[in-house]
Amino acid sequence: MGNPVFDGCTLMTRETSVKVCGLCHGHYHYLDIVQHDRIDPDQVVWQAPGLNHNIWLTHFIYQGRTPIH
Repeated sequence: MGNPVFDGCTLMTRETSVKVCGLCHGHYHYLDIVQHDRIDPDQVVWQAPGLNHNIWLTHFIYQGRTPIH
């Protein structure tokens, strides 16, 4: 059995209009996003609900705003 993150994200993007960021068991990888974008991690509010390999970054708010790339 493989890691279901890819399959779950693929299914969600094909069947919905939801923007998806699949995170494996490393839900703290939001810090990689913070580091990449060179922003203050203390100014980030995030939420990644899920269980085991099925974890999704559902909220990423920086200084009260959702960043758009």
